[in-house]
This record gives sequence, C-alpha cells and structure tokens, in this order.
Amino acid sequence: MFEINIPDDFMNELLNTNVDDVCKTALTDSAPMIEETMKTTIRNSIKHPDMSTGELVDSIKADKPKKSKGAWVIKVMPRGNSQHYYYNRQNIIPRRYACSNAFKLIMMEYGNSRQSPTPVLDKIYRECNEKVLDKLQETYNRMAGV
Repeated sequence: MFEINIPDDFMNELLNTNVDDVCKTALTDSAPMIEETMKTTIRNSIKHPDMSTGELVDSIKADKPKKSKGAWVIKVMPRGNSQHYYYNRQNIIPRRYACSNAFKLIMMEYGNSRQSPTPVLDKIYRECNEKVLDKLQETYNRMAGV
C-alpha cells in the first residue's frame, strides 16, 4: 500500500477556484495567439500570393468562449463569404455564387481535382500548441493563486 499526502492549502485553493471563470479567461487569453498563428501560416501557405485577395486570412476571427455539453469551447475559424463571385460552368445555365471562406480553407487543406492539397491545419496545431498550453497554465496559476 502507499499513502499520498496533499497539503491542505493546495486542496483549498483547488476546490475554491471558480472553474468557469478560469476556463473563460484562459480561452479568451489564448485565442489571439491561435488567431495570429493561423493567419500567418495560411498567408505563407498560399501558392499564388499575387492572385490572392487576402479575404480568407482577413476573415479569421475568434468567437467568445461558450460552454457546450460540459466543456468550454472557443472557435477560431474563417467567417463569412467571399466578396468575389464565382461561376459554376458545369450547369447549362451558369450560376453565380459567393464562396464561403471556410470552404476555401477546406479546399486548401484537402485539395480538389484541380488543386493539390496544402495541409495547413496540422502546421497551425504544431506551431501554437506549446504556446497555448503555456498560456493556459499561466492563466490557471494566476487565477488559482498557485
């Protein structure tokens, strides 16, 4: 058998922290780092920067933290539609439509019949993972008084 001794003051600090406030603050503090990493990585991964309008990069925004099914979540993703219209020429009657910026990111990530894939989401994760975890730990330590 073994015995674990946990200091009482540590347990009091841990049990008296408001988890919801810590989660909201930690996510709010770390979202700008993810947003900036995402913008930089996507901007550097665009194959034809001279032809890019920059709408995809400019549309990347972070939501406010929300509690969903017991977990705190924040979304950092492209928003809205392109200001330029694209034409669908497969139909007999060409149809004009605006392309979603999130769809552009999906096409960049996975490619299509005319474009090879440019995996950026994994790069974004690898580049900002350590920074975000450090920021989350720093926020927890500050708010829990550790």
